[in-house]
Amino acid sequence: MPGLLDPVPYLEQVPAQELPELPLFNRILSRGQWILPPHDNTQPYGFYSTIISELTQSEINSTLPLASFLYLAENQSIEDPRLKQKWIMRVDPCVMAPDRDQLLLEKIYLDDIEQAEANQLVQEINAFYKTIEDDIQWQLYALAPEHWYLVCDQPIQLDTFPPEKALNKPLKEFLPAGKDSTYWRNLLNEFQMILHQSPVNRQRMQQGKAPLNSVWFWGNGPVELAENDKELNNIQLYSDLDFVKGLAKHYKTESALIPEQLKSLAFTEQDRHIFVIRDFMDDIEQRDLFQWLERLKTFESHFLADIVELLSNKTIVQCELVSPSGKRLLITRRLLSRFWKKNHFYDNILTIIKNN
Repeated sequence: MPGLLDPVPYLEQVPAQELPELPLFNRILSRGQWILPPHDNTQPYGFYSTIISELTQSEINSTLPLASFLYLAENQSIEDPRLKQKWIMRVDPCVMAPDRDQLLLEKIYLDDIEQAEANQLVQEINAFYKTIEDDIQWQLYALAPEHWYLVCDQPIQLDTFPPEKALNKPLKEFLPAGKDSTYWRNLLNEFQMILHQSPVNRQRMQQGKAPLNSVWFWGNGPVELAENDKELNNIQLYSDLDFVKGLAKHYKTESALIPEQLKSLAFTEQDRHIFVIRDFMDDIEQRDLFQWLERLKTFESHFLADIVELLSNKTIVQCELVSPSGKRLLITRRLLSRFWKKNHFYDNILTIIKNN
């Protein structure tokens, strides 16, 4: 759960009278057992590696082929008989906005893109590059309006950032790097020029919509992932994220949407239930603290209340809240019943957690 156990930017600017009371969360923060890393994990793909580590109970030290996992979660396949032994990369349409002398990534995962618009934009890009001699052969596909994939004949040796890391931040700090970065940065500029001239974007502006004036390269990896040889028994994944759905498919385990009430689930003694919730971080990245606070109230009344009840009646043994930064908060029936100094939740989020 990124965006919950770490200091929250700008929270101190919210008037005290607008901060909700959270007695249950205060109790958990005060009585739970904190497990803190020597240093916060600040890797760009830390959120994704944390999910895999929790799923496999092993450390992730290699580059993550995120586009490969995301592709597994798509509802349709790329119809290309030459796909084996090729590389794939997400190329997501986005909106860049000028800010003084720099560009900012303003919008990603837009919900107002029509599939026909995506198909036409991708067709224009592919048609343009068919007329150019290039040592690197690739093809672009739009499997969903906001999910585009580039399939390449040779390895894509590129260091990238997930787009949410760059949201509302200067673009120059998050440009692709690595051995092949010159080629892909130049290609990014070409894509932007094609998008700028596209009639699709002219029509979108006439309709009062933001023009899709750029794309985001990220998650490059092999199309064909190595066969998973790790047995994952008695694990259930819950999330609405495509990445989690792709992981479940790769590791041959179960996945489902997060239920409204945890008490509705069937727990057995050996089960591990892993819930992946990034809504809190989404609110922070969108700088919507009031939505973050509303979500927090719902989280306390829906999830924490159920967790405490399940612990109290011994239906579950323990629960851990995990942040990709490395912070963990262990909750057990015994811990919740002990006497402890009362902490205030907002003080924790602002200052105490760093030194707990």
